[in-house]
Amino acid sequence: MIARIKRLVASRAFQYLIVILIVISSIAVGIEVDPVAESVTPQLIRLRNLITALFLIEIGLKLVAEWPRPWRFFRDPWQVFDFVVVGMCVIPGLAATAPVLRLGRILRALRMITILPELRTIVSALMNSLPRVSYVGLLLFLHFFVYSVLGVGLFGKNDPGHFGSLLRAALTLFSVITLEGWVELMYTQMLGSADHASNLPMLGSVSHAEPVWAPLYFVTFILLGTMIIMNLFVGVIVNGVQEASDESKDMKENGQRVNQTVSSANPERLAMLEEKLSGVLEEIKELRKNASA
Repeated sequence: MIARIKRLVASRAFQYLIVILIVISSIAVGIEVDPVAESVTPQLIRLRNLITALFLIEIGLKLVAEWPRPWRFFRDPWQVFDFVVVGMCVIPGLAATAPVLRLGRILRALRMITILPELRTIVSALMNSLPRVSYVGLLLFLHFFVYSVLGVGLFGKNDPGHFGSLLRAALTLFSVITLEGWVELMYTQMLGSADHASNLPMLGSVSHAEPVWAPLYFVTFILLGTMIIMNLFVGVIVNGVQEASDESKDMKENGQRVNQTVSSANPERLAMLEEKLSGVLEEIKELRKNASA
């Protein structure tokens, strides 16, 4: 019976069924938050309860598949995530809280990551890349800080709305690094706030043109930030995905080799090895008893 449940849980059809349930659950959550869904609320409640019951059956089958050591289910962090998400929807104390219950239903969509190996590989690569990404983030922070200080010093009086303080300058540069509207900002600083036709002078501003420093400032910021540092982020993550996919491929190949070795081995020889191993284990137990005595 346990062997059949293990085969069922590991089967591809079972995984596809869970994926379909997650998709239906996500669609139901999307419909539920729409004001038009008031007319179909009873049907949504019945569908929600049915999906929750099916997810509970899934968790129960996975626990039974680990019998007689069901605690091994919790050794996999992805399965712990599944258990927590489903538990948030059925625990009486939590289910009575509307925001927590809504969060549990929304998190069901994230269970797609635990079902599809390719998504797990990508998420694992992102997690493994965090230390290297943090160093690139520190470099980007220094880039923003230096140019924010320069922006306040160069353009603070001309355009206090964008460069009046360090925080405003950092927010302005955040929009510039997305390449959105940076040309207008540059011309405002090049020609002065009073002479640039598309921008009205702001209250407290003193028109001051920077025909040389303004284009040099914005062009170098975009070249360094967008073209170099942001590409470092992409390179680090792509490298992490490649390493994670290589590790996953190696694990699959090693598993296939082990299965081939076991399947091609002589059954009589395997039986002899099992008998020898059991004899060694019994001797170890006796030695421990004598040592404790």
